[in-house]
Amino acid sequence: MQALEGTTADSKVNFSSVSDIVLALQNVLARSQVLIPDLETPYSQVTPPNTNCIAIELKDQTAISTIIVERHQQLDAILHDISGLDTVMDGIKDIRQRLVKQKDKIVQSMTLHKRLASALWRLPPEILSHIFMYCLPEEQYLSPASSLAPMLLTRICRRWTDVAMCTPGLWCKLFMDVDYSDWQLTAFGCNSWLKRSRQYPLSLAVKCVAKDITYQRILLQPYLNQISSLFAYFPLYCTDTPFMLTELVALRELVIHNLDHKPALVQWISRLPPSLRSLKMTGLSFNFEQLFSSNPTWFHLTNVHARILKEGEVLLLLHLCPNLSSLTARIRPERPGRQTFMPYTHTKLQSFRITAPRTPDHSVSRLMKALLLPDLRVLEAINVTPWPHNEFKGFMARSRCPLETLIFGAGVTIKNDQRAEYIALIPSLEVVVDPELPNCHDLLILQYIKYSSYHLV
Repeated sequence: MQALEGTTADSKVNFSSVSDIVLALQNVLARSQVLIPDLETPYSQVTPPNTNCIAIELKDQTAISTIIVERHQQLDAILHDISGLDTVMDGIKDIRQRLVKQKDKIVQSMTLHKRLASALWRLPPEILSHIFMYCLPEEQYLSPASSLAPMLLTRICRRWTDVAMCTPGLWCKLFMDVDYSDWQLTAFGCNSWLKRSRQYPLSLAVKCVAKDITYQRILLQPYLNQISSLFAYFPLYCTDTPFMLTELVALRELVIHNLDHKPALVQWISRLPPSLRSLKMTGLSFNFEQLFSSNPTWFHLTNVHARILKEGEVLLLLHLCPNLSSLTARIRPERPGRQTFMPYTHTKLQSFRITAPRTPDHSVSRLMKALLLPDLRVLEAINVTPWPHNEFKGFMARSRCPLETLIFGAGVTIKNDQRAEYIALIPSLEVVVDPELPNCHDLLILQYIKYSSYHLV
């Protein structure tokens, strides 16, 4: 094309190809290389006010007028080149935008055809669904964050979205610390998540807030018979619950973290469903004498984690739970005059984790004298001061248990010769001394703090 000839500053030139741009730019460059005449004149050094100005103007008026006309012509030429260059630059921007769009379309087409040739694209939905299950975070309760699976899996492509939505196992875990200020959005988000579970067992963590109990009851009612694992957090001043435990007919694991000791909460916990097998309680201590009722569910429990138990309550708990295989308890001493216990044998307890008061106490020593645990495999002790070495040796000798691991955490001191005596009794015994080992109660609280940072969005 005859690039830019006859164009003005306000004119538009449509470039159809890169070659048009190159030709136009070459024309501009060629004109810009023409030597501009020297702008110096005999009058360049005269600056008003000057005593000779009047004389100069009268004598050389014609010459000065000629110079001005010439400068106008030179200025017009420069402005024309600038306008032409601006036009070329606008054309470059326009063509670049078109090229970028074309590049994106090419990449999209190439990606699509690569998918068609990829083995992953040809995987049956059943295999892809199984792979998706390995993408889930290793958490018991999942965050609904869009940057984490399973929500992340729905943002890759249409096929992945369809497969993820039709994989119930991806939607069976949820932490529901939600903002009920926008109830419609919250209800839609929770229902959309939980409906995808399609009657699979659910693991839910629920924060029970007094002002939102009605909303929680409405939200959870359709899914009560699916809940198999529940983490219930009761903050201060919460005296109501969104449902009765007896309504959770499929519940097998219950974790309770309470910050307020209310009789209504104790009554709620005492009504354990028959299906329950694991019970963990942290936060403030409960009145366990009220909890230990005639409820037959205690008979079926296999795992109990209790925040604070008196020595007698430990023995009562073991008596009520003959099928218990794991017990974690923080011990507090009995009142004076109530420190003699009848010997008791529990034949199924395999794991016993004890946290004692930080001050010197003999609670564990008295328990060692009263208990026989013939199937014990793991014993963990934290803050047991002083460590009842002789009582423990007697306990091992009477129980004749196949103890595999003996763990001493923070606050427990044993000597090398004591360790040697234990190994002499059971040569295969592993003795672990770890002063940094946190107690299990703190781990449960940290678990809640982590989950409470999740919000349904």
